[in-house]
Amino acid sequence: MKIKTLENISLTDLTNAFNAGFEGYFVKLHLTDEQMQQRITTESIDLSLSVGMFDEGRIVGFILTGLDTISGILTANNAGTGVITSYRGRGITLKLYDYLLPLLKERGVEKCVLEVINDNEVAVHLYEKVGYEKERKLDAFKSDTSLSDDTNIDYRTAQELNPEWMKFCDVHPAWQYSLAAINKTHDKKVIKILDGDRVVAAAVVKPSNGRVMFFGVDNDYRSRRFGTALFQIMSNLSEVPLSVINLDSSAPGIRTFLEKTGFMHFLSQYEMSMDIK
Repeated sequence: MKIKTLENISLTDLTNAFNAGFEGYFVKLHLTDEQMQQRITTESIDLSLSVGMFDEGRIVGFILTGLDTISGILTANNAGTGVITSYRGRGITLKLYDYLLPLLKERGVEKCVLEVINDNEVAVHLYEKVGYEKERKLDAFKSDTSLSDDTNIDYRTAQELNPEWMKFCDVHPAWQYSLAAINKTHDKKVIKILDGDRVVAAAVVKPSNGRVMFFGVDNDYRSRRFGTALFQIMSNLSEVPLSVINLDSSAPGIRTFLEKTGFMHFLSQYEMSMDIK
């Protein structure tokens, strides 16, 4: 078996490897070529810093790497690690990291981050063996039905999420929902609520899968049903029931708000990080 980077792999081969690598995973993951390309774009995946284990030309394990500068630090995000079923238990992920980490250091990366499902104890221990440490817990919520619209609050749409609106949210977003990732998403809906000319609440939803990518209300306008209005508007715009993924569990009052709005908690993950300076 041989390890090499993935910049010369076809999109279809990469998609097939991803789907095979996540077979039997805690959460069902199966991407089309189009969805894989969107994932590469929105999560800033650099295939020259993504690696695969090959056996007779076939990808049997991989690590996809996203690259971005966060708070002035060049950071690599593990955007997906998978090993096909028949090759699991052979230490392939550790071997991939042994190959990958020197490449990241050569590129000037100082920090690595990833997300892993809490209940996936095997993966958590593996990443700790690599050198990662738990940084925070992220929660996921879903609604099984559309939300009724009873606020009668008017809204406007926007092409992109304004950086100024990020301050409406109390916590730092997960990698997939950074400002850069949101604004690279081509099929999003950005909504804003105004008081005169002032934007006082904003949200972003992906109607095709109901994913809430961002929501927030100006501190001066909280407890006035603007948050409820955002979710009712997003529900009306979405083709399927809404879900909120990778929300910092320390966010004050947000879990209570979501549950009152009709959401149920269904998954928790650890965000883990590792300094490699």
